[in-house]
Amino acid sequence: MFLPLWKLAIMQSRTNHRFDPFGPEAANFPDSGGLNLDDIDFKDPLSFFKALNDGKSGLPMPDLMEPAQVRQLCKKRSSGIMASHDRLRAILSRHEPTIHKRWTKKTKHQRLQILQDGWPNMATTHRPDFYAFRRESEAQRDAGTRFRDSFMWPYVNQEDLLRPKSLLLMLKSRGRHQPCDFAAADGEAMYLGRVTKAIVPIFLNCYVVTLNGMTLPGDYGKLVAWEDHEDAFEWMHTRKQFLPGEALDILEAQDRLLRFLIHCCEQVLHDIPAAELLSNKYPVQPEPTLKLGLDSNGFDSLAVIAEEAPYRPPGGLDFGRIESLLAARSSAAEDQYVRSLLRHLPRALRMASANWFSFTVFGHFGKTLVTSLTSCWSTRSIGRRCSRILTANLIRSCPGSISVFSGNVSLATSCLARTSSSKSFLSCGARQKS
Repeated sequence: MFLPLWKLAIMQSRTNHRFDPFGPEAANFPDSGGLNLDDIDFKDPLSFFKALNDGKSGLPMPDLMEPAQVRQLCKKRSSGIMASHDRLRAILSRHEPTIHKRWTKKTKHQRLQILQDGWPNMATTHRPDFYAFRRESEAQRDAGTRFRDSFMWPYVNQEDLLRPKSLLLMLKSRGRHQPCDFAAADGEAMYLGRVTKAIVPIFLNCYVVTLNGMTLPGDYGKLVAWEDHEDAFEWMHTRKQFLPGEALDILEAQDRLLRFLIHCCEQVLHDIPAAELLSNKYPVQPEPTLKLGLDSNGFDSLAVIAEEAPYRPPGGLDFGRIESLLAARSSAAEDQYVRSLLRHLPRALRMASANWFSFTVFGHFGKTLVTSLTSCWSTRSIGRRCSRILTANLIRSCPGSISVFSGNVSLATSCLARTSSSKSFLSCGARQKS
């Protein structure tokens, strides 16, 4: 049995075009700029970083910290986050409906004043990290960026937060959910700052910090050595938990953001002293609803969903949101289809209109109207052909409802004529038939 030639060609080994740094083709490339790999002790991270710096590789030198320093810093920031979260949650449970009403009624200037008081020098544009990336050169970022806040908190900007629902949505999501739910999202928000070397995390080897899924205050931001827990190394390399440098940046971002949200609540509730916000004078109220993903007309909008994404809780398997996304996609496809019909397919538009009219007015007899409308062009010929075909179809399908007198066709209108328009069609067809 012989195989076809095309199968033999598929079974042949393909050429490997990947570059082999230890192969003979590596001699055609220049050396590593003075970096001697033989002098590096790969068991010592400090030796590796020093070799990269001496070789002028262009990579920034991270700060090296001791485990005791990292543990103390993690504990300080995580305790501040938990305290701020508890206060924000208590404020929202008592005053969230009031905050919604007052923030919605405030003017744009009043909102801006509250935002600037709680976050001085707040970025003005949407996605300020891209704006900062265009404003600075690589050498300036290596020397120390001037836009660290923009790279670390790209979702904190005037353009987005001045919208009526953005701040309210952030308050609801951050106050009603645990900080561990946002750890991965807050780290992902700094991605551009990390790849452009504007944010350089500290380095600590053989340790991992637990953030994901840690709801207890003692476990959130806990520094764990690889040798102290059998799964610590797996948490690190599978990205279930975080490197110490990444975790410190996430904790810093959450600590400042929660304090900013508490300040906004206190400014909106300016007539209530801060010490009395959590008093028994103000009982716990039901959580108000906030319509999400809807445009000004009340329809699902992909643009609005994208704008609200940084302020929502990180998504899980939410079938309601999936249904909303599918509805928005369907609406967008329907709009595109209608625009295409109006622009390029006038005949298809006439077919769709005739189909809707016929099935709405004449029910199952409307197929005859569709056939006649799509096969004719002029209005007069449409009327003539529709009446002939419809009358003939009615005669064939309902012979018991028809009486023939003196060669004329008389239809039983009580059974077949549903509307006045159908009566005119039937009478016209009967006259033409006679």
